[in-house]
Amino acid sequence: MKKMNNLFKKICLWSLVVTMASCDFLDTKPYDFVAPETFYQNEKDCTMALAGVYYTLVKGTVYGNNYSLMFSNTDDLSYFAREFDGNPVKNHGAVCNTHDAANAQLFDTWTDLYDGINNANVLLDNIDKAEFEKNTSKLPNVSNEISGVSRTTSATQNRISNQIIICGQDMILDLLANRLNQCVEENVFRSYKGSYNGLYAMYQGEVNVATAHLWHGKTNSYNIPYISSMLPGTDVIVLHLLKRKQGFYVKKGNPKRIQSFEDLKRADVTIVNREPGSGVRVLVDEKLRQAGISTQEVNGYQKVVNSHLEAAATVNRGEADVAVGSEKHSLSVPGIDFIFIQEESYDMVIRKEDFTKKPYQKMIEIIRSPEYQKEVAGLGSYNVENMGKIIYSDCGCRP
Repeated sequence: MKKMNNLFKKICLWSLVVTMASCDFLDTKPYDFVAPETFYQNEKDCTMALAGVYYTLVKGTVYGNNYSLMFSNTDDLSYFAREFDGNPVKNHGAVCNTHDAANAQLFDTWTDLYDGINNANVLLDNIDKAEFEKNTSKLPNVSNEISGVSRTTSATQNRISNQIIICGQDMILDLLANRLNQCVEENVFRSYKGSYNGLYAMYQGEVNVATAHLWHGKTNSYNIPYISSMLPGTDVIVLHLLKRKQGFYVKKGNPKRIQSFEDLKRADVTIVNREPGSGVRVLVDEKLRQAGISTQEVNGYQKVVNSHLEAAATVNRGEADVAVGSEKHSLSVPGIDFIFIQEESYDMVIRKEDFTKKPYQKMIEIIRSPEYQKEVAGLGSYNVENMGKIIYSDCGCRP
C-alpha cells in the first residue's frame, strides 16, 4: 500500500511538471492591474493620477476625520472631548493625546498619508513619458501642486475639462468632494483659499466653485454684495450652505472682560488676526471701520494666523488676549471661552454656465441630501436649515 502511495505521488508530480513546462500562462501579464509603465500615455492619464494623489486628503483617516478632527486638534494645544460610539472617551488615546504607535487610527492615518506620498512620487516619476497636447502646461504646474508650493490649481490646468475645483476652507467641503469623487467621472480637487481670495480665483478662472462668508457692513448682509462686485460679467447661482456663530475667543473666564470691538483698542488687550482675504479678516476690518477704530490702534493687528484653530490656540497659549472665529473651533481648544458676535451665512457660488451640467447637478443633489446634511450637522455648531437652497441667481433658476 505504501508503494502504491509513493507511485501515485510521483505520477502527480510528473504530471504537474509536464503541464507547467508545456504552458506559458505564468508569463502572461495580468489584465486586472494597470502598471505605471503602461498607464501614463497622455494628459488624461496624468490628470487621473493627480486626482488619485488628492483623493488621499479627503479620506476619513486624513482630513475627512482622523487627522483634522482628532490628531491635529488634540496635540499640546488642545483637547477634544466628545462621545465615541455612544460612550464617553475621556481615556481614549487618539482624543486625549495618550495614543502610541499601536493605535489603530494613528496607524491607518500614517498608512494612507504614505500611500498618498507614494502616489505622488509615482506620478512625478512617470509624467515625462506622457504625450501632452501642444501649448498645454505639463510638469511645472503638477509638481508645484504636489510639492505644496500652491494648494490651488493654475488657470492653465483648469482648462482641462475633466476636473472640478471646489474652493473654501471649511471641512464640509472636504466631505462634499469625497462624496462627489465617488459618483462623477470628473476629477474633483480642493483649493483652500479664503472667501475673498476664492471669489477672486473664480473670476480669474482658477476654480469652478467658490464659497464665502463675507459680511458687508454697509448693508448688514452676507456675500451677495461681494459676489456682485467681484465677479463682473459673470452670471452665477448662489446656494446657501449653513449658518455658523462667529465670536471672540478669550481665555477661560474672560479675564480681560472683552465684550465688543471697542475693547480691542485698549492698551492692555492684544489680538491675533486672520490672513487678508479670509471671511474673519473681512468681519474684523468691517467692525473696526464701523466703530471708527484705526487698525493702528489695535495691538497685534499685524500678527496673522491662517485658521480658526490656530487663532484659538494662540489665545490659549497666552500669546494673545483675543481672536475672532467660529464657535465650533473654540470647542476644540481647552481654556477658551466663546463670546458671541453674530451669526454668519456660509454660501456656495457656481457659474450659470456650469449649473445645469451633470456633475454640478450631482453636487447639488449631494448637498440637498439628508445623508450629507446629517453628516454636516453631526460635526456640531452648524445650522443646516435651508442647505442647498438658491438664494441668489442671475438666470432665474428655481430654488
